[in-house]
Amino acid sequence: MNLYILTEERPKQEVLHTVIARFLQDKKFCAFIDTLKILPVVKDNCFTFSYEILGVSCNGLKKIYVKIVSGTSSFVDYLVFFQENEPTPKDIPLYAIEETKTNDSESRNTGVYQRITKFVYLNNFYPQTTKIMLYNLKTELKKPTQTGVFGTRILRTLGVEIMGKDFGENNEILKPFENIEELIAYKNLK
Repeated sequence: MNLYILTEERPKQEVLHTVIARFLQDKKFCAFIDTLKILPVVKDNCFTFSYEILGVSCNGLKKIYVKIVSGTSSFVDYLVFFQENEPTPKDIPLYAIEETKTNDSESRNTGVYQRITKFVYLNNFYPQTTKIMLYNLKTELKKPTQTGVFGTRILRTLGVEIMGKDFGENNEILKPFENIEELIAYKNLK
């Protein structure tokens, strides 16, 4: 079967590497990942808005494709499918991934809250899909802001996994809210 990564964004090598490595780990596939090569797929001298990804050697995986898509509403950055043929609207993705380079010191709203709504919306269409918030940060904050902690706990309450962010010893940040009363009480502490 093939791995299809649908995105509205230009494919970034480091993000593709992270997504592919996560997929291989979850499937427990034995694989080697070399430097990824992102090659445009051309048909009849026309770009198909698809790319083939080379650099992964795995018996359980035929090919890896990235397809540039355009939605009609705000949606996550990457939908990942593992199947024989190109995904259709009826297919259910393995992963829904929202990626950001923004930490909450740079922009608290776009770092956390704006992205929460995407996962709430996504849950209506793909409740069983693994949801991942991928932080592709160049610099890590020493101490997370209250906004960042609150938003991260909301993401965890929605069942969203957090990747690419080191919380050190502070596991409280990753603890989901148990009920609406706890969420309100936490917000009112501010």
